[in-house]
Amino acid sequence: MEFIFPDVGEGISEGKLVRWLVKEGDAIKADQEVAEVETDKAVVEIPAPVAGIVGKLIHQEGDIVEVGKTLMTIEQEVVSKPAAPAAAASPETSTGPPAQQAQSVPTQTSSSSSAASSSAPPAQVPVVASRHSDDILAVPRVRILARKQGIDLGAVQGTGVFGNIRLADLQGQAGSPALNAAGQPVAAASPAVAHVAVAPGERPLSGAPSSAQPLAASHPEVLASPSTRRLARELKVDIGMVKGTGEHGMVTKTDIRDAAKGGIASAVQPTVQATASADMSARSISAPVRSPSSADLYIPMSATRAAIARKMTESSHAAALVTHMDEADVTDLVALREKEKERLAQQGIKLTYLPFFVKAVVVALQQHPYFNAMLDEPNQRIVLHKQYHVGIAVDTEEGLIVPVVRNADRLSILEVAAAIQDLSGRARTHKLRLDEMQGSTFSISSIGSVGGTHFTPLTNYPEVSILGIGSIRDRPAVRDGAVVVRKMVPLSLTYDHRVLDGAQAARFMNTIVELMQDPGLLLMELT
Repeated sequence: MEFIFPDVGEGISEGKLVRWLVKEGDAIKADQEVAEVETDKAVVEIPAPVAGIVGKLIHQEGDIVEVGKTLMTIEQEVVSKPAAPAAAASPETSTGPPAQQAQSVPTQTSSSSSAASSSAPPAQVPVVASRHSDDILAVPRVRILARKQGIDLGAVQGTGVFGNIRLADLQGQAGSPALNAAGQPVAAASPAVAHVAVAPGERPLSGAPSSAQPLAASHPEVLASPSTRRLARELKVDIGMVKGTGEHGMVTKTDIRDAAKGGIASAVQPTVQATASADMSARSISAPVRSPSSADLYIPMSATRAAIARKMTESSHAAALVTHMDEADVTDLVALREKEKERLAQQGIKLTYLPFFVKAVVVALQQHPYFNAMLDEPNQRIVLHKQYHVGIAVDTEEGLIVPVVRNADRLSILEVAAAIQDLSGRARTHKLRLDEMQGSTFSISSIGSVGGTHFTPLTNYPEVSILGIGSIRDRPAVRDGAVVVRKMVPLSLTYDHRVLDGAQAARFMNTIVELMQDPGLLLMELT
């Protein structure tokens, strides 16, 4: 059997094969890890779906493998069972080796038996109920061909691993021509139903004839991931009416959210002329500002950098972001840390300023709960989180990674310090699990160790706020009428103006400043 590279996490479309954990000929158990794959979020171990013998390792270490592609083959022991006398096949009608016959779904017989059974009632042909699109396993190439040929993938019985629909499975379906070994149609077929001609990658319009599907339809011909389809259902968006902006016209989550915000009409191209205009506009925006030069250096974006780009674009487009700035006098905090850091270092704990900020943020979130929230825009409501999961932005060689300190309200400052030390260390060595980078309700981004003052951090959407921390520096300050040198830290709070207003941001920041300027008060708040 073919082991298809599975979807290892939301939004993951491909991964880099870091290391094989098995070799050809090895006996493996079900759920045994067979490979390490690096995604744009972490290095994950891929388990085998079944027990068997490793057949062929399709890819080399270092290869980029797309989700839905064959990762390796697994040979399983097939226990032969005597066929029932009535179902026994004659030598003339038997085709292919026994193993192949056992895996195939018979859809047609030889010409001699076909003639004898041409008058057989349709009930003798297995009928496959149309499934929900989330249950359909098919790679983009299969979905594209099915869409072109007007085939409902929900009614196709897949013969691949886990029921994956292959190109060969499309043969014999309505509107589908015969395919050659390369999966290309060898003869044109008459369409099964009349349909409205649309431009490549377009969806039928709302005024289309009966070939257009109703709002509740799952639209298996549309290229979209299961999580995107689930989001469309949650936001009550007809995914069949959304123009996909992804590769090969794939519908993305951003497309769904845009459709939910402005109505389906905003995401549908009403005419070919409008489509061309939109495409020209998109090209003009993304076009290089200057012609390429032989002196230019072109560097492909890493998976991590591409994920950061998508996430930051989503945040800046989906929310109305404003940044409130202030500073805090942390002279007493610096003295406290200097006093304790050597003692804690002997216990293996690296005490930085970040754990103090995490605890101050938790107290501020408890006092100002709308900062620990998300906006459920389709239902016009604000969701206030009861958990305090703080994301910590970590600078790595590949880009920014945001592991999550979960239930930070239940941890002491030293426990937060230990958690940050562990998570940041594993983030830099690609050892984080996917679940350790998901589910944050508020985030902190610190550039203090690098240098800088105020900046405008972008929220980790759908969070509504993020705290940016600059470098602690000696600055002149007025105390009791005298100018003195104090340890000052610049703070930047970015928030979603759709949920929060400026006065709320000022109050939240005042709480942070008050706690950071008086470590004793912070410790009292935690008791």
